[in-house]
Amino acid sequence: MDKISLSRKKELEQPDEVQVFLNKVLQYVMHHKTQLISAFGFLLFAVFVVYGLSSYAASNENKASVLFDNAKQKYATTVEASGAVDAYSSVEMDYIRLLKEYPSTSASKFAQIQFANISYDAGKFDKAIDLYQTAIKEFDADHPFRNLLLSGLAYSYAGKKDYEPAVKYFTELVSGTSNVLKDDALFNLGLIYEKQGKKEKSTEAFKKIVEDHANSIFINIATEKLTG
Repeated sequence: MDKISLSRKKELEQPDEVQVFLNKVLQYVMHHKTQLISAFGFLLFAVFVVYGLSSYAASNENKASVLFDNAKQKYATTVEASGAVDAYSSVEMDYIRLLKEYPSTSASKFAQIQFANISYDAGKFDKAIDLYQTAIKEFDADHPFRNLLLSGLAYSYAGKKDYEPAVKYFTELVSGTSNVLKDDALFNLGLIYEKQGKKEKSTEAFKKIVEDHANSIFINIATEKLTG
């Protein structure tokens, strides 16, 4: 019994492994406290920066959305009462402010397209072209919106009677994988080629509508163009 007690006593006199480890950690912390405090401060700062940026982005998105909604409502009211030109003038600065102050928001991306459409409807073709060209950079080649923007560019150039770039953008739309507005582009190509006296190309465009777009709203006119 005495031997067991003596052995146990020696065992208890040995330093505890966990305590030894904790002491080493404490010594390390005390020795490197300046570096550790700096590292912790940097980590805390990084957390606050990320949180701050997220909150700032959310706040900007909300503000941009409010501006966009207000501009759309103002335009809808004015265009009905006074027409596209006056409606453009009534919201021009609203859209410019939104695009300038909140350029990285989703609302800004769609406002750019809306402002381009408004500019086109008001006959501001150069302004519309600038806006469409900026907006199209935000969308991949296979995105459905890309065809809408290509169409907007083509229509804007056609509105200026600058038919070479109009044909270029209508042709790019027709050559894409999406069918969105493809029949519309073919119809406009047929009309432009007809106006330019390029009968063979005009006929080809109308023929593609009849062959590939049987449900198109242009089917009857295209058929008449081919048979007449």
